[in-house]
Amino acid sequence: MRRCLELIAFLGTAGLLVATSQARQPCASQTVNLRADTTCGPVANLAVTTTTNCSVTAAGADFGGLPTSGAILNNAFADAGIDVGFSLSGLTADGGNTRTCNARPSDAGFDILCTPTCGDLDAGACEASCSGTLTRQ
Repeated sequence: MRRCLELIAFLGTAGLLVATSQARQPCASQTVNLRADTTCGPVANLAVTTTTNCSVTAAGADFGGLPTSGAILNNAFADAGIDVGFSLSGLTADGGNTRTCNARPSDAGFDILCTPTCGDLDAGACEASCSGTLTRQ
C-alpha cells in the first residue's frame, strides 16, 4: 500500500512538473510611435516599447497624463507585440492615486481607457476616468 501511494505521489509530481515546464511564449520586441489625444492630459507623442518578457514602457506618456509602464494585455497572442493591446499603470500626476489604462486595438490605432484605483483613503479624492485614442505616427 505504501509503495502504491509513493507511486501515485511520484506520478502526480511528474505530471505537474511537465505541465508547468512549458516555455512561455515570448513577446515581440518592438518600438511604436503613437500620438496620444486623451482627456487625461495634453496631446503627447509616445514611444511605446515592448520587450520579450511582455513588459511595456511608454516614453513621453507622463507628459500626456498617462502612466509610463505596463504589460501586453493578452499573452496568448503576445508574439504580435503591442498590436494585441497593452496596459499602463502608475501613480496619477498628483501622486495620490494609481491609474490603470488599457489600450485596445481600433481602426485609428488604439482606444485607451484609464481608470483610477482609489482604495487608499489617504490618497485623497478619486479622480475621474479618462479616455482617448492613440494613433500611429
